[in-house]
Amino acid sequence: MFPVELPTELIVFILSYLPLETISVLKRIDHEWHEFIALNASTVYRNAAWREGWIAFAGTTLQELDYPEEQQRRKSYYSRRAMHGVGGWKDFCHRRRMIERSWAGRAPSEILTSPRTMNAPLSPNRTPYLRAHRIKVDEKVGLVMTTSGVGGLVVRDLESDEVLWELPMWYVRSYAHLEYGEGFVIFDRDDGNKEVWRRTEDNVEPSTLVTSFPDARQIKMGERTSTLCARAQFTPYALFQMPGHTRAYRFVYPTLLVANLESAFLWDIRTGEMVQTLDGIQDVLPFGEGQESDAPAPPASTPDHHGMPEGESAGTSHASHHSDPGFEPAAAGNDTQHPPDQFDWIPDADLEDEEEGDLDFLPEFLGVVHYVELSERHVVIVGRYLLRVFSRGTGKPVLDLPSTMLRYGAVKWEVRSQKWAEEGGFKGKGKGKGVADDYTHAMREGREVVRMPLELTYEGYQRGRKLLVDQYVAAHISSDGKHLVALLSGSRIIVFHYFEALCNTISDLASTPRADIISRLAANSRQLPSVSVSSKPTPTTPNASLLSPEQVQRNLSPEELYEAGRHLTREKDRIIYNHTLDIQLGPPLSSLSIYLAYENGRIGVVTSNAVYIVTPDLPPPPHGSRVEHGRAQANIPRLRVARLPYFALPAALAAVSCLMMSDTGLYLNWNPSISPPPALPPAGHEKDVDAEQQAHALRMQPWLEWEREYELGLELYEHNTEDQYQVLPNGDMLVHNEMVFERSEMSTVYAVDFSVGDILPRSPI
Repeated sequence: MFPVELPTELIVFILSYLPLETISVLKRIDHEWHEFIALNASTVYRNAAWREGWIAFAGTTLQELDYPEEQQRRKSYYSRRAMHGVGGWKDFCHRRRMIERSWAGRAPSEILTSPRTMNAPLSPNRTPYLRAHRIKVDEKVGLVMTTSGVGGLVVRDLESDEVLWELPMWYVRSYAHLEYGEGFVIFDRDDGNKEVWRRTEDNVEPSTLVTSFPDARQIKMGERTSTLCARAQFTPYALFQMPGHTRAYRFVYPTLLVANLESAFLWDIRTGEMVQTLDGIQDVLPFGEGQESDAPAPPASTPDHHGMPEGESAGTSHASHHSDPGFEPAAAGNDTQHPPDQFDWIPDADLEDEEEGDLDFLPEFLGVVHYVELSERHVVIVGRYLLRVFSRGTGKPVLDLPSTMLRYGAVKWEVRSQKWAEEGGFKGKGKGKGVADDYTHAMREGREVVRMPLELTYEGYQRGRKLLVDQYVAAHISSDGKHLVALLSGSRIIVFHYFEALCNTISDLASTPRADIISRLAANSRQLPSVSVSSKPTPTTPNASLLSPEQVQRNLSPEELYEAGRHLTREKDRIIYNHTLDIQLGPPLSSLSIYLAYENGRIGVVTSNAVYIVTPDLPPPPHGSRVEHGRAQANIPRLRVARLPYFALPAALAAVSCLMMSDTGLYLNWNPSISPPPALPPAGHEKDVDAEQQAHALRMQPWLEWEREYELGLELYEHNTEDQYQVLPNGDMLVHNEMVFERSEMSTVYAVDFSVGDILPRSPI
């Protein structure tokens, strides 16, 4: 193995730095390595699981991954479904890798419907079960929760689909929004107040509630509900009285965020207390005013080069055409110090002659809000043309992102057609990331996921670009609070990776004294409009030493302040551009965004012609609490995009009102009256096979027709991108989609199970 003999402990330590695939190669190329790894399999594969990020601590035990006792299920790392067949650490690593491959379209997956059959005896009144509206899943406990278009709340078993517990139609309003987390269920009443129930098995500790107690109506209903399944029993917990009319809410344990037109309110669900109020969320502030950083400033001597509308589902987003017409947003806050000067200012000499005012028309007012989101440190408010990030520490905005950018990042991917891939588009240009795959091929391999070809382009930052006026649909923050994903109406995803560090860098930039900017521009021979820089006191002139920074700031002329503000805005745009990923999932003219989900590092998107799974391998984290200023990312991250052709009918896709993803499954509401694609004919005699194949091809015609329409839209987009937009007289472009669908009122919960792959055969490790 090694030229010199090493202690076992040291060899195991060395192996802990290797990925699983490398360990697999070692086993195959050398008998000694194979024997050593087999003898130390438990330690080697536990270290590998820790390195892959599948466990939080290297000392984790197998029991902690999957507690056998029902009362301990929530403490488990993984669900029973995820741990099926796992008998040791090697099996666990095989299982995790197989689930990842299944999500990526390289291992089997399976469609599950709910109810499993349309004739299943569900209830004396089946209507609530065939009008699913919002979906929440607790995979560890094994529960699926839904609200309905006709009212009611239903809790089912994840595996058997058996109804375990429910609240009646007359108690839970129709189209109620549903939030869930850590055993807490939240839904809204007709009067706007938020009702909270808690899973009884989780409610074992003495209550910490000090206010917002349940009312008599809620308590009485709790006395009437019962179930023989303890894990599905819920108990009345709290009732949050709203301070007036509200438009959106979102729950991320332990905080409930509720917003109206001008303010946002945050409650601690454990105590029932309102812990923060944020006012003026619609206020328009010029860049640099009111923006403060979350993280402490780096040392001066070492530059740092390193909700939704009510009725919307948590973890998912809703398209603008589904939104409640007067719906408004939420916000929160953040605190910081003004950092020392640390930026190397570079004049934009390449585009000196750009038209004046090119930055003045970008939207600053939130207006109608489509979604709200929160993390431990931030609140995101998604307006139609503006996405605004607030810090919960100060209640002030730290980042504004308009929906009008032609290109958001230096790195951009676009989904391409099979024809593009088959003709060698990715080979000829050297930019494609994928191979042609189709549904028939996927079905032969037991897959419901089809891999999509991608074209990658890289383009440096430029000022003076045309505008592409789009609208935000939704945004989500990763569970660790580090990354922000936004969805635009034209089937476009924007990924702001390590956005907290990005916010800190932008806040540092915003707090830079304007006089310092003017002096730097003067040092670079940048002439200001109608002003001689040397005629004003600045830190570079002798008499500037007699003035305080505030006096220097006050002595700047309006022209100088305007030029300094423009320069700050350009630098901000450059920083954001260099640390953002831009992903176009389909032709904007024929593909309208409907829903967004972001869980476990995967992005789920529903558009009017497809359901996508996007998996970005994000670049390494920045050094420290800030991103590198003015420099694009050195390593282009890998991206995988997959599609679920089973969900292909545009009219049914337009009726989707919820999308959610768990560790092993994707869930959405779907019309059960649509016939599923036929299974492939079994192997047999040649004549029988020919007849079966002809019959199968005939039954596949609807799917093949939808596939042809989908591919044709991609091909048209590839040949002429600008034809997909409405061109305005000034040359700017507008995403204009007037697609109209006849939407069915019938829908049930459909799931894609990514845990059906066998553990041992053809294992990649």
